[in-house]
Amino acid sequence: MKTLILAAIRCSLLFLVPSIIYGSSAQWDLDPISGDWNTADNWTPNGVPNGPGDTATFGLSNTTDVSISEDTEVNGIIFTSAATNPYGITVNAELTLTVSGVSITNNSGVNQTLTTVADASGNFGTIRFSNSATAAGVTISNEGGTTNFFDRSTAAGASIFNVGGGSTNFFNRSTAGSAFIENDFGSTNFFDNSSAGSAGFSSFLGGGIAFFDNSTAGNATINLLSFEGEAIVRFADSSNAGSATITLRFGTDIAAVSFEDSSQGGTARIRFDGFPGDRAILDISAHDAAGVTIGSIEGEGGDVFLGANNLTVGSNNLSTTFPGVIQDGSAFGGEALAVH
Repeated sequence: MKTLILAAIRCSLLFLVPSIIYGSSAQWDLDPISGDWNTADNWTPNGVPNGPGDTATFGLSNTTDVSISEDTEVNGIIFTSAATNPYGITVNAELTLTVSGVSITNNSGVNQTLTTVADASGNFGTIRFSNSATAAGVTISNEGGTTNFFDRSTAAGASIFNVGGGSTNFFNRSTAGSAFIENDFGSTNFFDNSSAGSAGFSSFLGGGIAFFDNSTAGNATINLLSFEGEAIVRFADSSNAGSATITLRFGTDIAAVSFEDSSQGGTARIRFDGFPGDRAILDISAHDAAGVTIGSIEGEGGDVFLGANNLTVGSNNLSTTFPGVIQDGSAFGGEALAVH
């Protein structure tokens, strides 16, 4: 009798234990009970996409403001042709959304946005792309948060905005692909053997781009316009400017390109697009001896600072003119520039 009673108690207790629904591929509901990604009842079939083999699908829904409430990983994210109401997926401070497999795919024909944010304590949210994942067809807004690309992942054709101290970082052999990346009081950084690909970059309100280790600017197009803060492109360590085109436009603050350490200028094209007296600068004073070679220099409104180094120009075989000042010394005291 005692055995039967114990068995009955155990069976009863099983019904008191909350059911755990593990990760699965699923579609966001038409009428979810909340905007929380990590609530199983918001998905069909019932279960949260949160695993390296899972796909999160978003179609037509009456709730399109979505946020994660715990660290989440998926193989891919799909916005279907029915997702005509634009989604905004937010990664809050101290949380990470990882896309570790195929890609983000946008078949909706409308803009879909992923946002990383920071809190008052300086903690920030993170989007992470790894393996061969791509970020094609979406907008990523790093509003104090960060997006990181690892392995051979790519920003593909994404539009990325780094604002309020937000950043985008490329590691390993990842690439910016053909993305458009804007830094307004934000930054983009390349490490390891990563590449800027054929991406387009701009900085309007301060901020910049930095290349470290053996990274390269590839065939990128970079436009700096310094209205309310320093706009900077920095090449450090053994990085390479590749065949990038870098344009320094006139503004109210400094727009600068700096070559430091043993970085290389490749066949890069440096264009000054301003007026005499504007604060557009090419500085190689922090470079190792004996100096650096770049493709070409052209335009007006710029100054070149050599320090004790030699500057060799002409590796891209273009015929250009530069009426600006080329001088010894440094615009920044011979020190490495900080990219914010």
